[in-house]
Amino acid sequence: MAETILRMTGIQKYFPGVHALDNAQLEVREGEVMALVGENGAGKSTLMKVLTGIYPSDGGTIEFFGKQVQIHGPRDAQALGICIVHQELNLMQHLTVAENIFIGREPMKGPFVDKAKQNAMTQELFDKLHLDLNPKAIVKTLSVAKQQMVEIAKALSHEHTKLLILDEPSAVLTDTEIDDLFVFIRQLKKTGVGIVYISHRMDELKRITDRITVMRDGQYVATLDTPTAEISEVIRLMVGRTIYEEPKTKSMCPPDAPVVLGGIEASLRRLTHYDYWQDRLRPPYLLDSTADILIYGMGERPVTELARRLDQGEKISDITDIAQTAFIAPSGPVNDSPDIVLSSYEACLKDKRKQAANFKIVEVESNRMHGHVMWQQAQGKWIRINPMLPPMTSAELDAVYDLPYTRVPHPRYNGKTIPAYEMIRHSVTMHRGCFGGCAFCTISAHQGKFISSRSQQSILKEVRQITEMADFKGYISDLGGPSANMYRMGGRDRSACEKCERPSCLHPKPCPNLNNDHRPLLDLYRKASALPGIKKCFVGSGVRYDLAMAHNPDNRINETNREYLRELIEKHVSGRLKVAPEHTSDHVLAIMRKPPFQLFHRFKEFFDHVNEHAGLRQQLIPYFISSHPGCTEIDMAELACETKKLNFRLEQVQDFTPTPMTVSTEIYYTGIHPYTGEKVYTARGESEKKAQRKYFFWYDSDARVDIRQHLMRLHRPDLVRRLFGSTHNTPERGSKNNRNYKSPQRRK
Repeated sequence: MAETILRMTGIQKYFPGVHALDNAQLEVREGEVMALVGENGAGKSTLMKVLTGIYPSDGGTIEFFGKQVQIHGPRDAQALGICIVHQELNLMQHLTVAENIFIGREPMKGPFVDKAKQNAMTQELFDKLHLDLNPKAIVKTLSVAKQQMVEIAKALSHEHTKLLILDEPSAVLTDTEIDDLFVFIRQLKKTGVGIVYISHRMDELKRITDRITVMRDGQYVATLDTPTAEISEVIRLMVGRTIYEEPKTKSMCPPDAPVVLGGIEASLRRLTHYDYWQDRLRPPYLLDSTADILIYGMGERPVTELARRLDQGEKISDITDIAQTAFIAPSGPVNDSPDIVLSSYEACLKDKRKQAANFKIVEVESNRMHGHVMWQQAQGKWIRINPMLPPMTSAELDAVYDLPYTRVPHPRYNGKTIPAYEMIRHSVTMHRGCFGGCAFCTISAHQGKFISSRSQQSILKEVRQITEMADFKGYISDLGGPSANMYRMGGRDRSACEKCERPSCLHPKPCPNLNNDHRPLLDLYRKASALPGIKKCFVGSGVRYDLAMAHNPDNRINETNREYLRELIEKHVSGRLKVAPEHTSDHVLAIMRKPPFQLFHRFKEFFDHVNEHAGLRQQLIPYFISSHPGCTEIDMAELACETKKLNFRLEQVQDFTPTPMTVSTEIYYTGIHPYTGEKVYTARGESEKKAQRKYFFWYDSDARVDIRQHLMRLHRPDLVRRLFGSTHNTPERGSKNNRNYKSPQRRK
């Protein structure tokens, strides 16, 4: 067995209010590539910053070649032979390759830099590393991959380098460039250098690593041998639950049994999509499985139709016309048909603009009442996607919810506490769909934008059933839906809706055809609250305050909507009302498809007024997102200033995480807005994300120093003054003025 280079054990690291590393550990041997994996926030980068002396350790030991060492700063790490190559390139673009590699360590000839010797030393280094690079080339003329090689060569130019840390080295590389990087890493292994390889790309682990160390929530979870490790197991260890399984084969099923895919994951992956966990574009999910057909969206109608026709003796291969299904077709689209042919998976791999263009088409078609058949070619096969069904009628939806459900978890969970179940066990879903069209949300992609509402009788029947549950104490936890207040809403003129292609009825402005009358919802609240055994009906789903405050040409509806808001605040809030402004920057909000932040100001004034009038002391809990496409560090600093002005102190982080089939995810992957074609900045690396998240904690005395330094580097002393004043002081955590102090976990 190769000698152990590094052994970190029991590593602890604390930040204000956060135990970032809790008994973390890592071992690296000579000539091996050790993968370090985990979700964003798992502690990977923090552990490496402790190792390289950027952060001091708050506990634990570090052994280097069997000797315990103390690393007090980057120079100590470098002296030991520990070097890191950060995801964000740190090269001087206007200098040559050789000048970048030896910057600050230039060979001198008298008072001048000996450039000939510098170039010769660089070439000697490249020969040793088998790198085909020109020492005299200007860095800005090199590809991103070549610049990455320069960064690595710079780290290895210190002759005694024994441990190299590569932080997301492939994040911005093409597939061909990744291949070149891996060739280089394999050559480097032969020299005995140990490599820590941090990556979110699960597919890379099998290709380049020897072992895999998994972290979760700042803790060490496990170390696996790559050759025998299953990627599904790695992901399970990362997140603490099974979210991905290797495709099952038909051999696991009875002979000739039809295999049907369904559920939200299959639904959102029905076409070429970006997978955040693998950090790459994936083909339609049917090609990753051996299934015969995929049902997307809310599947009650297509699955019953499929079952009926199979029962009648039809073969699964002959069933091609059921709405909301996708399947591998024996041949492609017919010429001159009205069907839509999307760019192929392979074309999208080569050109991200084609993927962005595909998404726009798919979103529009998914939000039409009468969409088109779509086709996409991938891996030499044609995928046919039939259009979505029109929204369910109230009678159809009632029939679904009136079935004799047990309202208890699966028996396999007997004796276990399920937090999600505890939250919804005494709740009622009143409708499906959402016409908000938020850029980061998957609801419309799965349920559609048109609202299907249950009848009042069906909802009240379910409330009565809940009152008969043995553990019911008189409180309905939620009368809601995907959004709390879209019950029975839609277009006044349905024929206009049938022609509409807008993905949102609220953005950029509420549709003039939209009927936002809250009277049916208000009546339902009152009737449910009056039932025997009911003490209070809470609204736990997110309230669209912009919908309730949107101007209606009918002043009677405007009065009703204000009445709804008053009654909601006075009678249906359990001390806290959750709303989602998401950001304070109007340009970020525009990308999110959310209303300007000024509307939140108006709503807060209304909320405070109602509470004061009713003698209540309730909290308004706003949700905000960091690192969303379009959001910069300055935008987050502005958010901190705005929340300070409103006396909010947010204690939980809501960081943007890409999910398939959303505008935001397409921007994250392509860097392009699908509707405008414009490039959009997105924070991708862990350091960029952390730089944004820290502004949620502007009020913390420890965070204050870091924030001030960052803002001064960004030449924004005005924001320093807005946050901290001339003395740069902020109230301490736990101040008496800290009324609106906590954002509970967002309910999805």
